[in-house]
Amino acid sequence: ELYYDNSKKLETTSGGASITGNLSFGDNHYAMFGAGNDLQIYHSGTDTFFKNQTGSLNFFNNGVTQFKNAADNETLLKMTSDGSVELYYDNSKKFETTSTGVTITGKTTFTDDLSGGDNVVLRLGNATVGDLQLFHNGSDSYVKNTNSNSNLILEGAHGVDIKHGGENMARFKPDAA
Repeated sequence: ELYYDNSKKLETTSGGASITGNLSFGDNHYAMFGAGNDLQIYHSGTDTFFKNQTGSLNFFNNGVTQFKNAADNETLLKMTSDGSVELYYDNSKKFETTSTGVTITGKTTFTDDLSGGDNVVLRLGNATVGDLQLFHNGSDSYVKNTNSNSNLILEGAHGVDIKHGGENMARFKPDAA
């Protein structure tokens, strides 16, 4: 047993050792774990690091696991056991997995940094080619049905309008109007 000011701080036990109080490390001093120091935890004076040099880094929790901004306690990421995963922007939920898929809140932008956003294809349906494709090729925009065994159907409750600059080019109304 080791004491400081008549207060026990460290003792060996049948399972190893027990520490009472804080264990402090200076900047650029590591807490290392594993036979080859495979897991390292340290602070550089500016940034904090969890460095795993082998296998997977696993977190286990039976409830809610959250990553929060230390400055103002804003939620960044929230993961619920047997439930959703939520991503936040400025403490506002933007993406959530659900039992039926995902929910996205706000504007969704599809880009490819190499082409400046052109030729990025949103594919729906068949996982290989996407039966329905939406994309812009740099000069034209497309809604494309690639399935040769199905029709492309545009359906509106009160009809379908095709417009240019706010003016109707074609108007399709129910009951052959």
